[in-house]
Amino acid sequence: MAERKMAWRIFAAILMSVLPLVIHLPKQVCGISNQGNTLPNTLYENTDIGVNERTLLSTDAVYNNLYLFASTFEANYEQMLSNFKIFIYPRKHHDFGSPEWCSNRTFRDISKPVAMFYESLLTSSFTTDDPDEAHLFFVPFSIDALRITSATHKSRFLRRYIDGLRIEYPYWNRTLGADHFYVSCQGIDIDSSRNVVELKKNSIQVSCYPLPIGGNWRFYPHKDINMPSTDSAAPGHKILNFKPDQRQSQTFLAYCVNWPEAIPDLESTLSQWKTDPGFVLDSLVVEPSLYAQRLSSSRFCLNFVGGGNPLFLTDALTFGCIPVIISSSPFFDLPFQDILNWKEFLVIVNTRQVSKLKQLLQSIPEARFRKMKSLAKEASKHLKWHSTPRPYDAFYSLMYQLWLRRHTIRYTRQL
Repeated sequence: MAERKMAWRIFAAILMSVLPLVIHLPKQVCGISNQGNTLPNTLYENTDIGVNERTLLSTDAVYNNLYLFASTFEANYEQMLSNFKIFIYPRKHHDFGSPEWCSNRTFRDISKPVAMFYESLLTSSFTTDDPDEAHLFFVPFSIDALRITSATHKSRFLRRYIDGLRIEYPYWNRTLGADHFYVSCQGIDIDSSRNVVELKKNSIQVSCYPLPIGGNWRFYPHKDINMPSTDSAAPGHKILNFKPDQRQSQTFLAYCVNWPEAIPDLESTLSQWKTDPGFVLDSLVVEPSLYAQRLSSSRFCLNFVGGGNPLFLTDALTFGCIPVIISSSPFFDLPFQDILNWKEFLVIVNTRQVSKLKQLLQSIPEARFRKMKSLAKEASKHLKWHSTPRPYDAFYSLMYQLWLRRHTIRYTRQL
């Protein structure tokens, strides 16, 4: 009997690890093979684009295509708002690592999305002082803030930090960290330490989109989360008075800002695009009003993964410019991939296909294009950060993804 129970536990652990990976397998997209300080907002702060804050979509058809699980999204979202609780470990635990890891200033200084998430979490109704009512536990260190380049030194700090949690609290040992989460845009290297292995393999890592080049191996899609950047391709442009009724009719097929100068297999194609009136390529950041006009007058916006500037993904969605992800790798994770049905308003092209990109984009039927454009605008609200969180924005969407991960396997020591 004991052996049978052990076999079922092992089978359950393997099944829960493998099934989410199947969900994240690359999909066919459009017939193209895949793949507190108040912080400043992005350029959409005064941009009258998108939807009313508490209003979803105007039609059921659009709503059903926007979300992966449209039939349950709204109910689950309301349950999250009412019930979700997170316990944040006290910052005194810097004694176990480095004083830099756990200060408010550390999270503000490290990056805008991390800072905005941390500040929003601290002032939200999701936090609790009672660990017994918490669904998840937030480990408030910031490994990205360490001014140490040695992976060995970082691992040493992590070992000491988790050791401190084990000694003083019972919660880590109950699940071996499976109901804990931390924030790290750079990711964590795995070493032989039990503490670091449990942190990396079991705990939820909240990363930043786009993932660091060559760092995808540090990201596990079945448990980890990618949050969108707060920056746009036009950094520092907080206010953009560009209203929808001021837009010109779309005249360009595709637009790209900060396009890559030299990426293998792309140089000849980029040279052709420069002379093609259907393409607009800005190698440098342009001034805000021109940038907005480029976005609003283009049907598609090109995002190069591994080169160029993919940070303007949110900008493109906001202005109804359908993103085209160009990547040499079939595996990458978009923000909130457990919520948004990206394949309905996104085009993915392998770098080996860029020579045929124009024909591929032109082959998309007009009815399909208009549907994608409508969905893109609607989806943009989920990727926008605000100094004071708004319903369905990036903060609440991130919290929703954490809410979906609140059910954890409580591993036994025999495993």
